[in-house]
Amino acid sequence: MSHTTPHTRAIIHVFTAARDRNGNCYHAVRVTNTATGAFVEAHTDAEGNPTAFLRDVLDWSEMYRIQEVLPIRAWQAGPGKFPFLRNEREAYRALFQEV
Repeated sequence: MSHTTPHTRAIIHVFTAARDRNGNCYHAVRVTNTATGAFVEAHTDAEGNPTAFLRDVLDWSEMYRIQEVLPIRAWQAGPGKFPFLRNEREAYRALFQEV
């Protein structure tokens, strides 16, 4: 069963690493444009809340969010390899700009 609606423009999948032995935890995100299938994967500076960066591009009702906490080894094998973006906000704007 899908929880998205016809108005959903973005699926935001937030990955958080379980805390390491020093108490640190890391965040990465995959933001998918549901109309085009295009996506951005990145480490996020938004403390696991990239919707802060997306609010100036989309309305809350247009976003569907998935939150997942991964063991550190699973994090390192997957989202831990996502790139660091210089400007997350601009990457999300570009993902949803009208053509």
